Amino acid sequence: MKRLLLLFMLLLAGIPALVAQRTISGTVTDEKSEVLIGATLVVKGTSVGTVTDVDGSFRLQVPADSKTLVISYTGFQTQEVEIGASDVLNISLLEGIILDEAVVTAFGVKRDKSNLGYAVAEVSSRDLTVARTTNVTNALAGKIPGVRISGSGGSFTGSSIIIRGFTTFTGSNQPLFVVDGIPIDNSGGGTPLQNGPALSNRAIDLNQEDIESISVLKGAGATALYGSRAAGGVILITTKKGSVGQKNAVTYSASYNTQEVNRLPDYHNEYGQGAGGIYNPTAISSWGPRINGQSVILPPDYRGKLISPNDSVALTAYPNNVSDIFRSGYNMQHNLAFQGGSDKSAYRLSVGYLDDQGVLDNNRLQRYNFAINASTALTSKLTAGVAANFVNSASDRTQQGNQLSNPLFRAYFLPRSLDLTG
Repeated sequence: MKRLLLLFMLLLAGIPALVAQRTISGTVTDEKSEVLIGATLVVKGTSVGTVTDVDGSFRLQVPADSKTLVISYTGFQTQEVEIGASDVLNISLLEGIILDEAVVTAFGVKRDKSNLGYAVAEVSSRDLTVARTTNVTNALAGKIPGVRISGSGGSFTGSSIIIRGFTTFTGSNQPLFVVDGIPIDNSGGGTPLQNGPALSNRAIDLNQEDIESISVLKGAGATALYGSRAAGGVILITTKKGSVGQKNAVTYSASYNTQEVNRLPDYHNEYGQGAGGIYNPTAISSWGPRINGQSVILPPDYRGKLISPNDSVALTAYPNNVSDIFRSGYNMQHNLAFQGGSDKSAYRLSVGYLDDQGVLDNNRLQRYNFAINASTALTSKLTAGVAANFVNSASDRTQQGNQLSNPLFRAYFLPRSLDLTG
């Protein structure tokens, strides 16, 4: 009996909730009285809602105390309508401009990404500076689909960038670099195989902390903006600038990365210098006598010295003689920036310092960056600005390729019985 009484009381409590509802209906159109199919209507602060049907009409049961209806539709401004006492609501929405992502294309022109006739990918400043590299092009590796980036050696050597494959057999397949609407020369990244040191692309002069974003224009349609030089694509770089009305601010950042050689060939440590089991102090091969503590007779002209015919040397293995060539490298960066603005003007001044020391002796790059960017609004439609960049860099680099001046050319073939630390 008690259970029946409790059930009856619950039913009575639910009746007011069922009664305290009202049904509203109407249509949703645009400014030209064209019906909007699939417009969303939701009671503000609740999950009660519906969508308009094929003739733009709707019918919705709402709580009796509902006050506001929120109507939204893609491409139109979201509107809030007071429900009031009437059960019929005819709503007209105003068109709105939805710009989810603006892309700087050419000479400071901004376009909606969805309206471009070619593919474009973007990398933000945050993505570029997660792991600070010396060459900004290396920071793009693995971040943009369809873009292949391959380095040619040390941390500050040149990098090859290929966007969506090769476009020419005779010309350059490298993309055009454009910084704030100004094309820059990114050549100089060639790497001679037989002589000379490894070279760098001029993009290495750019300070990553000064970059706001990088857009990669992949399609052939990008050549309409920059001409035939952009046949291989465009790397579009937008630098940081101050904002109108921004309070004066000072930012400082520092980073320190270490560099280590993580892999070397596997070497044996059984045979000494020579070939065919015979000791030869001038040989570069490691197939001489077995290294088992035995002594071998030195030739009379050993190391240009006149020695006794009975002079000998004990063969010893030096397992680390190749790894002893390398050292721990590092990449150190310091950046200081001042920026701010007033109601009509804005400015940004930055100073950067980079010191990159490679894993080989005599491989070091030092770079100083100074940048200033200022603008002021002359009228409501005219703004004047000035930007300047100064870069001072100097580097020491070893030779590369198949030549004796390359420290690695003979190093990888060192006999196991040679000690480089002595």
